[in-house]
Amino acid sequence: MRKTIFILVCFCFINNIVFSADLEFVLKSDSARCYGESSGKITINIKTGNPGFTIRLYNKKPASKQKYISQINTIESTYTFFELPENNYYITVEDSKGGYLQKTIGVYQPDKLEAEPITIEKCFSSPENNDAILKAN
Repeated sequence: MRKTIFILVCFCFINNIVFSADLEFVLKSDSARCYGESSGKITINIKTGNPGFTIRLYNKKPASKQKYISQINTIESTYTFFELPENNYYITVEDSKGGYLQKTIGVYQPDKLEAEPITIEKCFSSPENNDAILKAN
């Protein structure tokens, strides 16, 4: 006979009861538009939690004395960090009741575009529709 055991795990602190399940957010990243640009962005959409959020952006895993790149205090459930270079980022969100959650997301960039130069042999217009015609070697 098999027995199935379900274990429910939640985190709480005595005195200020805080369940980590009360805070949830979703991350979305948009890559940089061109190679080498700092034009990426990360959008945080807070699904559940107690308004009065502190959102922090780190470029390394948060440690006790590590400085964040950016911090925002907001009551809004959506926030976007702009002008980010390619990197892996750590986002922490803390709500007004002390709920805390951390997630990781990457911002990427397109590969460097490399092209070979071409030599134009002839350039003339087509008399029918004035379109330029190029012949290259």
